[in-house]
Amino acid sequence: TDREGRLQQRYALAVDERVDSRLAFLTSFGLHQVTRLGTARSLAERFPDRLLAGKTGTTDDLRDSWFAGFDADHLAVVWVGRDDNRPSGLTGASGALPIWAGLYRSLPGTNLDLEGPEGIEWAWIDLRNGARSSEDCAHALRMPFMAGTVPSRKSDCGGGVTDGLRRSWHWLQDLFGND
Repeated sequence: TDREGRLQQRYALAVDERVDSRLAFLTSFGLHQVTRLGTARSLAERFPDRLLAGKTGTTDDLRDSWFAGFDADHLAVVWVGRDDNRPSGLTGASGALPIWAGLYRSLPGTNLDLEGPEGIEWAWIDLRNGARSSEDCAHALRMPFMAGTVPSRKSDCGGGVTDGLRRSWHWLQDLFGND
């Protein structure tokens, strides 16, 4: 467009799906959980009516702090650190995330679509052991799965954990709860 906003030229747009929409959705859902249960959970308090996703990060010795967050229409990454590479003393949640939240507050929010595309199945999962559970289990979370991959093992809500499931739980904790 020109400076008065008149269209000068338009290019044809060709869109090819490069990532399976189910995998993209599962990633977005996991990153949404970071904003609800993990290191970015303060966003759930700051934006209770918005469905956001993101991930905090902190380098060794607290030198760098970052947060990458998005909704359906906006993506922003904030980095906080020192030019001389000395520690800032900030984590992703204490340094970059508050700046990101201030920036995001000024934007019109558009919620993520957390319903999922075709080929996604939902099940209640006991987060202590990774098995299917009922909705009323104390540690249950409704989670999406690729069709046909919902765990078949059922939880009694008692939280008994096998070694393999313990590793899965630690992986989820690392994904959702650690810088």
